[in-house]
Amino acid sequence: ASEGSDAVVARSLARASLRARGRGAPAMAGELADMAVERTPSLGRLRSERAIAAAEAWFAAGDPTAARDRAAALVPLVQGSVRARALLLMSLWAWYAGTSQEAVAELLPALTAARNDRQLLGLLHFHLAVFRDNDIAEARRHSAAAARLLEGTADRGHLAAALMQTFHWTVALGRRPPMALLEEGLKVETDGPLTDRLTSPGIWWAGIGRLDLARERFQHMLDFDLIDGEYSNIANLLTRLSEVELWADDWPTARRHAIAAVEAGLETGAGASEMARRSIALVDACEGQLDRAREAALAGIERTERAGSRVLAAAWLQVTALVAASLGDAAAVEAATGRAWRHLRQVGYVEPMRLDPSPERIEALAALGRLDEATAELEALGARQRRVAKPWAAAAIARGVARIALASADTAAALAATSMVASGQPPEWSRFDVGRVLLVRGQVLRHARSRRDADEALRRAHAIFAGLGATVWAQRALAEQARLGLTRSSPLALTPTEARVARLAGDGLSTRDVAAEMGISPRTVDTHLASLYGKLGVSSRAELGRVMALRETT
Repeated sequence: ASEGSDAVVARSLARASLRARGRGAPAMAGELADMAVERTPSLGRLRSERAIAAAEAWFAAGDPTAARDRAAALVPLVQGSVRARALLLMSLWAWYAGTSQEAVAELLPALTAARNDRQLLGLLHFHLAVFRDNDIAEARRHSAAAARLLEGTADRGHLAAALMQTFHWTVALGRRPPMALLEEGLKVETDGPLTDRLTSPGIWWAGIGRLDLARERFQHMLDFDLIDGEYSNIANLLTRLSEVELWADDWPTARRHAIAAVEAGLETGAGASEMARRSIALVDACEGQLDRAREAALAGIERTERAGSRVLAAAWLQVTALVAASLGDAAAVEAATGRAWRHLRQVGYVEPMRLDPSPERIEALAALGRLDEATAELEALGARQRRVAKPWAAAAIARGVARIALASADTAAALAATSMVASGQPPEWSRFDVGRVLLVRGQVLRHARSRRDADEALRRAHAIFAGLGATVWAQRALAEQARLGLTRSSPLALTPTEARVARLAGDGLSTRDVAAEMGISPRTVDTHLASLYGKLGVSSRAELGRVMALRETT
């Protein structure tokens, strides 16, 4: 209730702000810190310290614009560590709302300001390692410097993050994964406070097919940030969860996470992130909404290339390549993947992990008759696979070998390349990958004049695509079947009772409700469902509903 400056009141407000921040109320902490600044009598160091604390509280509260405005007002007035912290906040705002280059430009002057503060200097190098995604060799230099500077300091959280970031960039540069760095980072992280945990381990686990570990990592970080009131990273974590569910074949959940990520970005004032919007477009492409996916991708490519954000441009080009691959447009796939590789190589990527353009590019080059180029691309992907084994890359290699062999009229080699899906699903492969390899195998068998075997492979591919809701790929499998010239016999034909059970269960009715509707026992319903899941290649009622809807339209 006091007016004007008052040292005692200001001190009480500053303490209250710290307590609010500690109990997970950063917005309240920001309000109290602003009040403390107003009541602090002089314009000296104490007021500057309280002003930067207020800016940091607002950033934690998910209002990067308020943080940036307070930091920008401080920069011309202060020197040393306070100036460095203000520049860090301005660079974080640029990272979320602008480009990585803008973030780097804001932060580099902070290195001079913080030269006498080892812990703060380590923190700055850590953030430069994150922001330097357009020069990953330089990013690795910064992360290694951060780890050296933070060793022995109280900031165990950022030390752990710097170790894991060094691991991440080492992998991206195409070197053998230094697993000891990752393990040390995870150990330091568990020994210290929960400070700014890094997404790098989750990205690694997602890349090598350990989607369970990736999901657990991102969900834990999200839960912790929500409980602690740290909202600035929510959109990024939701985007990561969206990517995990996309690769886990749960496309509806992937879409929900991506939409939530866009909304979270808008709510914090940082704007919708490119990667969140790109996740929505990827789901659209997978589900056959190709015009919408293409339109979003073209706009995203134009925005990111204009801004000089090469990695984001490569991510959007991956959407374009998937759209073109869905349509069987090899020339468009080749153009998109070649452009993506140029961006990635300019940045320094050798191992792009999930952004790798090669899986689509190899098949496109083979279809275009450029077999020497396709073989070179395949060998490069194989070399990366030997360094870092990835289930999605194994599926891509199988498709690529088969396409090149088929183009060379070597059907025996093509069949051998796809033999792992002949009788089941390889461990850790996504069902979408299995479906795509089955589609290639069906085409190879047709060329080998094994029409019945081709029909079986293509029926299995169709069932997988239909169950996932991949409508365009399901239609491609049907079109390939039609080229066989066989009558529709049918291991996969449904009896009238099975068809009715499938429709009711696919509409969301419980086993008990289906039984009551049909006048049969729940056990009989379960028996029919088990048969249906096997015949149609589905694993849930939601997939069953999508398959039945597609069967009825085709």
